[in-house]
Amino acid sequence: MQLFVVNEALIAYTVLGGFIVIFGLVSLIVREKLYLSEACPACLNLIDPTRWEYQEAITEELTRIVLAIQVMAAAVNLPRTYVTRHATSMFIMLVPVMTFMWVVSALIIYIVIPDAGFTETLLIASCITPTDPAPNNPISAFNKWVCYTWGYHIMLSVFLGFVIGWLARKLLRMAESNDWIDKESFLSFSFALAIFVVGFVSLLGSDAFLACFVAGTSFTWDDWFREETRDAHLQGVIDLLLNLTTFIYIGTIFPWSSFYDDALSLRKLIPISILILIFRRLPIVVGLKKFIPAIHTFKEALFAGYFGPIGVGAIFLAVTVEREIDKTLWEYPELPEIIDKNGLMRTKERVFPIVAFIVLSSVIVHGITVPILNIGSRIDIERFPSIASISNQVARLPVIDFVENLTLERDAQGSEVEGSDHVVTGVLVEFDDFVSEGCSKGDTQSSSSSSPDSVVSEGGSNYASRPNYHHVTLNNLD
Repeated sequence: MQLFVVNEALIAYTVLGGFIVIFGLVSLIVREKLYLSEACPACLNLIDPTRWEYQEAITEELTRIVLAIQVMAAAVNLPRTYVTRHATSMFIMLVPVMTFMWVVSALIIYIVIPDAGFTETLLIASCITPTDPAPNNPISAFNKWVCYTWGYHIMLSVFLGFVIGWLARKLLRMAESNDWIDKESFLSFSFALAIFVVGFVSLLGSDAFLACFVAGTSFTWDDWFREETRDAHLQGVIDLLLNLTTFIYIGTIFPWSSFYDDALSLRKLIPISILILIFRRLPIVVGLKKFIPAIHTFKEALFAGYFGPIGVGAIFLAVTVEREIDKTLWEYPELPEIIDKNGLMRTKERVFPIVAFIVLSSVIVHGITVPILNIGSRIDIERFPSIASISNQVARLPVIDFVENLTLERDAQGSEVEGSDHVVTGVLVEFDDFVSEGCSKGDTQSSSSSSPDSVVSEGGSNYASRPNYHHVTLNNLD
């Protein structure tokens, strides 16, 4: 009988779970006091995904799902009609700013690595902009680029995202109003929607991430879903697990040996990273400050220009570029003279090491320097602003404000339980099978129903905080 079974999968489970457990025990200190990120670069070399079959495909699909969920979550968390109210700022950041970032990054790489052609550096720079992951095909004519890139790849994804998000919102409202959906499915709806959108739109060959953002914006256009899930804390949990899992995995596939090659040595990679982190975004944001209504002061422009972390998206784009180059070489074994086959091969060999080193530099630099850059009164560097004044992680649950003389009344039995001088304001309170939401000092209401909608609420209850057990009301609060 074999006592020990050792394989890559079991080691991966052990390392991943162990790191999350250990990190969780000190997460408040690490994230809120030391301002460090949860990225883990190498995992002590206990896991080596480079030995796995289809490792590139695993990397691409893992980062694809993570990006889709995070893009959807960002869109869902935007306030009502945010896109229309800040359309000018978003346009400036997406068009002139990103174009500048792309060209400047390419120039920096070209200057430091002169044997790389400028076309190659543009392709590598597109990974850290970020921009469209598909490399331009010199074989295609300009009209084909306009029709496919702008028509099929962009406009179709916007249309599909809007329609899917609108339909999802209508269907979810109908299901909720008719009591067809339970709380767990309601809270996880946006995550399932993100996975559906990225799969469906990718099948059509359009831009899945743009579709995810548009779908999320359309889905929460009226702010209903965001308000209903406001107290769920599910987004923070999912985001933490995704970040930990993804960064641990990325750390294990870092091409450390490539950093010491003659073509890509540290004396080239370090200057590239430093120059890109300084000049990629900061000059253009500061220069266009007066054209970006969302940025009010010079300090905010400095912060917005400097704080542009490079992470999972860049890794996804780098892997996608490698796949596209392989695809091009496979489909066109006899390339036209206009295309430098050796240049494509060099790009394939260099793109991931360069991007990976820049990601590593960004994680280190941005993770360490955030506290130093707390230079604007309107800039909040807290990872979780809602718990900025709370002393421990357990307090991520709704906050309880203590006042005096609380009487709890059990609605099922009708018996009163004298409280311990506590009263709540606008939050959910749980004592065994008692619950009350939203009561403030001076309220004298009671509940005799066990339905979730009978909870006393000053500002209205939301779906995330609806209880599944007996209710209690607050009386005699003076």
